Amino acid sequence: MLRERAAPLGSVDGDVQAEVDYVWARVLLAPDNESPWNFLRGLCREYHHVRAVVRAKCLAEFGPGQGQDQQSAHVNVFACDLYAHLCEQAAAAASAGSEGLERGAGAADERRRLLLEAVASFDTLAAEDAIRTKYWRKRGATATAALNAAQE
Repeated sequence: MLRERAAPLGSVDGDVQAEVDYVWARVLLAPDNESPWNFLRGLCREYHHVRAVVRAKCLAEFGPGQGQDQQSAHVNVFACDLYAHLCEQAAAAASAGSEGLERGAGAADERRRLLLEAVASFDTLAAEDAIRTKYWRKRGATATAALNAAQE
């Protein structure tokens, strides 16, 4: 629906914000339902400027100290995907100096911080998701290798 807009999007405008709010309401209704998380992931991929808004919502609702006794695995998977996108963005800024992102050392520091958070999320997923433990460990090892490369 949003793809058929005539005008390009420059910020979180009304239509995109309405989509995010609608999907977020569904996430809060059933955090264990993978469908709204996948839809939210698609919005974040299509509209890069939505990532910061969604990340803030995730941290506010599901972050540390928010009283979630047992966190949905979908929250952690979504967070890992979001970290991956943010790390790519920070890496691009560190090498090319993109607009809207910190340049040079600041972007590199941000990328290291995001990679540390991603590694912690992969460790959590490996411990909680017995079926895909090897998969999460492999993704964690990849993130750890990227972190080691970023620190050099």
